[in-house]
Amino acid sequence: MQRQLLEYYRSICKDFHRLFLEVDQAYGRDTVHDLRVNLKKQMAFYRFLEAVEPAFSAKEAKASFGELYGLAGKVRDLQVERSLLRQRMRLDSLFASWLKQREESYKILLQEYEKELTLAPVRRLERTAESAIQAIQPGVALDRFEQFLKTLLQEIRKTLEGTGLVECLHYLRKRLKDLYFNLRMLELLFPETCLPKKTMKALDKFQTLLGNWHDLDFIRELLREEPKACSAKIRHKLDKEHSKSTEKTVGELGGLGPVLDELEQALEEAWHAARLARLIEGGEQRRAVNSSFHQKNMEEGIK
Repeated sequence: MQRQLLEYYRSICKDFHRLFLEVDQAYGRDTVHDLRVNLKKQMAFYRFLEAVEPAFSAKEAKASFGELYGLAGKVRDLQVERSLLRQRMRLDSLFASWLKQREESYKILLQEYEKELTLAPVRRLERTAESAIQAIQPGVALDRFEQFLKTLLQEIRKTLEGTGLVECLHYLRKRLKDLYFNLRMLELLFPETCLPKKTMKALDKFQTLLGNWHDLDFIRELLREEPKACSAKIRHKLDKEHSKSTEKTVGELGGLGPVLDELEQALEEAWHAARLARLIEGGEQRRAVNSSFHQKNMEEGIK
């Protein structure tokens, strides 16, 4: 498990450093999007690592990136907003220009921040994370990983069943993202724990649903800060779109419960398969050690 974790972690770190350079040298929509996804994967991984190796701090890990996470998110959100609004409504030239300038200003902030940012804290984080991975006790790692995912599922269920769901949509979106990335990592760590494609696809659909709602919510909040950025007509239409999206999102989230039921059942089977595979693997390793020990004794007896 440690070897697979190291390989997975090193691959996302390698992608981060490549994308970090690309943001400054070859800026583009996909670059910022990929950087943002990479940072989300890292944050999900650090929360997992904290769960299986409590001496590691996910909060300190996030702090190592400074403002990079937030700035990359703002640039990406503004990129999405411009595209979204062009599809949903006719933008007047003043508003379209304002959105473009806003995106450009955050892009410059991101690039300037990167130029001044030393990656020393990130490098230290990578060494700390690798040490934490190597300190994981194989005997308890599976149990802790299982408990981590169960707790995450309980948090999601509690949010769905509680009052004030609208106020919790941002929180729910983040928890679903954490769940999705860590389930994908589970499949990479233990290929025998293949989760149903239908269930994973359904989970991804709910991520998209919440993502679409977030996009409208973000631009609505942004316009509250800048009341003169667009006409009253556009603002009124945007409010209607946001209201419709909120109603649709809350309504469709009723279907998430059955997906979580299917997922919990699949995870029970996955943990059983993972433990069986580790038991077989451990047995083979013990047989190999015993065989080597026996062979050594035979050679010494011959001498």
